[in-house]
Amino acid sequence: MSEHNNQPIKDTHFLERRLRILIEEVRSSFERLAKSITEPIEESLRQVQEVVRTALEELPAKSREALTILGKHGWYLDTALSLPELTSLAELLRREDVKAAERVLADHYRARLSQIEHELAAWCPVRAKILTPAFDAHRRGEYVLSIPVFLAQADGVCKASLDVSLFGRRYNDRLPLTAKAIETRQLDRDSIEAALLHPLKVPLPISASKQELTGLLNVLNRHEILHGTSVDYGTEVNSLKAISLLYYVASVLRKPDDDSSEQNLRCQEP
Repeated sequence: MSEHNNQPIKDTHFLERRLRILIEEVRSSFERLAKSITEPIEESLRQVQEVVRTALEELPAKSREALTILGKHGWYLDTALSLPELTSLAELLRREDVKAAERVLADHYRARLSQIEHELAAWCPVRAKILTPAFDAHRRGEYVLSIPVFLAQADGVCKASLDVSLFGRRYNDRLPLTAKAIETRQLDRDSIEAALLHPLKVPLPISASKQELTGLLNVLNRHEILHGTSVDYGTEVNSLKAISLLYYVASVLRKPDDDSSEQNLRCQEP
């Protein structure tokens, strides 16, 4: 075969080599372009993940602190409140700006009153015949009647769920009886669930003895009210605080994976 006849084959091989080189150059260019785009994105994602991880690690501690500060002033968690709202309220209370914090909390619970009543009745229908008149009394401004009922029902819900009184204290260290009951759940201390239950593990004014109340002013205290020592407790704010306590106890002692009221919250003594 002549050299002239071999020329197209040589040209084809040459073109094939050139095409492979060109494809490799294009592929390399795309890889460099993709790398220049993805590396900053990956770094940004790593930074976001780090921020989220840190926030999640700090969340339980911040929640415990905020809920404890609220509890010291007689208010308790409504899960409709966000963590930023809770920490903002706790900061107001920490700065002793009690009026501002209580104004926000009172407005919040006023707005949530009907929904809270509805949820409590759904979670605990056997108590609805007691709770309905109590909420009616609250709406009529008869706080001296509503407050003792809300406190008693909070105690009843706790007793039915944990088998201890909500307001009982241990003699040796004065910790709440609920603390040991919560410990039996063996929760990770740094979990969100443990943080939400924290107010049940620390002594708060609601269950304080007469001696422990020395120096404390304008606190909601179950013993003083139910034993007739306090005669000026009948205010709207105190009734809203009692509602917040009842709703808190009922909501945190429910089983979140079960929507059945009879199963997720025992409402009466077995």
